Amino acid sequence: MLELSRVSLGYGPIQVVHDLSLTVPDGGIVALLGRNGAGKTTTLNGIYGLLRPVSGRVHFDGQLISKARVHTHAQRGIAYVPEGRGVLPGLSVKENLAVSAYAHGLNRRTTSAEIQRVTEHFPILRERFAQHAGTLSGGEQQMLVIARALINRPKLLIVDEPGLGLAPLIVQNLYEHILKLNREEGLAILLVEQYVDLALGVADHSYVLEKGRVVVDAGKDSIGDSAELIAAYVG
Repeated sequence: MLELSRVSLGYGPIQVVHDLSLTVPDGGIVALLGRNGAGKTTTLNGIYGLLRPVSGRVHFDGQLISKARVHTHAQRGIAYVPEGRGVLPGLSVKENLAVSAYAHGLNRRTTSAEIQRVTEHFPILRERFAQHAGTLSGGEQQMLVIARALINRPKLLIVDEPGLGLAPLIVQNLYEHILKLNREEGLAILLVEQYVDLALGVADHSYVLEKGRVVVDAGKDSIGDSAELIAAYVG
């Protein structure tokens, strides 16, 4: 589904990511791990078109998207939830979801149906429909931004640090929802996460970055053998 081939990324003269190759298969969950500053968010920005690769290629569903405009990524079926949640605090939960639907060109009837569909995965949001998003807990806000990203029925969901600033038990609950999305809808997921054990627990494949280079490339069967090495780079 998603394939990066020897992609290098940077900001002006500063190169951050070097010759990165990475694959997210249909229906797979892939974790991108590493310390702060390793190049994880830069990689996600490069995938979503917020940053043009210096070299290398990004393919999605067999099409080259390295030079495509950002808005076309959503049309192709890529949804990106950046770090920091970013709800519209003065709008209600339902209005936050509706804004996303209207941005994707959905009509009122379809919007209502899609809001009902995405909140099946996060029932607490239905109880909060009329509540201002800015008054939700951190975990509820994270559920809201993920639900908002699902409105357009993406094939690939990219999530940057979903557990940032949340208590471990809340993060674990959030991951149960993410895993359910993958299993029930076949949604492919690429995630960056600080809770390494949780990420490794759900991922089919894991990549670890160190100074912008892949230093660990491990499938689910070999993650156990690579655990000490992964810990050395992200601990």
